[in-house]
Parts: sequence; C-alpha cells; structure tokens
Amino acid sequence: MTHGGQGACSPPGGGSGPGGVRIGRKVYRNSAALFWPGFLDGLSNRPGRVSFFELSAACCGPISRDILFPDRALRRDLERALKEGSAGRLADAVAELAMLGPPGPVRLKLVGEDSSETVETMPESVNAETFVFLVAWLLEWAGVPETRWNGPVPDHVVEIRDLYGSGVRSLRFSLFRRHLSEGLEEATLRGRAEPDTQS
Repeated sequence: MTHGGQGACSPPGGGSGPGGVRIGRKVYRNSAALFWPGFLDGLSNRPGRVSFFELSAACCGPISRDILFPDRALRRDLERALKEGSAGRLADAVAELAMLGPPGPVRLKLVGEDSSETVETMPESVNAETFVFLVAWLLEWAGVPETRWNGPVPDHVVEIRDLYGSGVRSLRFSLFRRHLSEGLEEATLRGRAEPDTQS
C-alpha cells in the first residue's frame, strides 16, 4: 500500500470541455459535471488498471437535494430568518460554523486488478464539503429517490456524455455510510468506470 500526499490525484482539467455534459436528456455545466469526466479520465490514464475506487470523507448531517441548489437553500433560510426575526439564530449558526473549522480531507483508495491498494489524499479543492455535493449530483443523475440518499445505496449506473468528446463514460457506483460519533458519519462512494461507448 502506498500513500500519496496532498494533491496526489488531482483530476485533470478540461475533461468535459466548456460546454458541460449530457445526462439523459439534460445538459449540466456545474462543477460536478466538470469533475466526474476528468476524474474518470485520470483513472484511465494511470499506470496499471484500476479495478475500483473509493472516495471517503467525514460528513455532518444528512444529504439532501438542497445541496444541489445551495443558492436557493440559502435564500430560503435567510427569508425564514428575517420573517422570524432570528438574528440571534443566524449569529449562532455562524459561530457554530466557525467552531467546526474548515472541511476535512477526502481520501481516495484505488484497488488494482492485482488487488494492490493505493491510498491518496484528494486536492484541497475536493474536501468533505464539496465531496457531498459531488455525491449528491450522482444520486440525482442516477434517479435515486431522495428518501434513500442517507441509507446504503446499492449499485447504480450513470452515463455521462461529453458534449465535445467521442464517447460516453459510464460510472457504476454504490454509497454507504459508517457511524463515527454523535452527529458525524463517514460516507464512502465506491465506483468503477465501465468501458467507454461511442456516441
């Protein structure tokens, strides 16, 4: 087993081009749409063949669709606070965030066909907070009901069509969570890339 330092598996840029990707009949241009094609390309370009990968991070609280549209959730919460005259509650929330500190790291484990394991730390830009966002979009794209987002999620497949590429990247993934302490769980996304298909 080898251990890489910070940024040991930085996803290559430009994997999906400036136009985004197509999932089903919709086009997406958010950071998740840019991340996943580049991440899968990075795995395919590594020496040796990766059988599957695991991304793990400590997460506070449940995953919900609010994560997909943070601007809407923030606007709704601010409007509710103003209506309730909750300036004190808002200050408490800010203080609580300050106590939590910066988001934790995301661990990447790669398992090769020969059962060799490589453990690395993702770049700081992919931290525990952004990890939840990336996972939530996979769940959304796969059509997993929101009521099941916080339990074990068995195998699902997402087909990611690059608008400027030559094929379709298929990601088969599952999600499970492990209790760490009160209010804190470790979420692990296990996945593997299916063979590319031509557009």
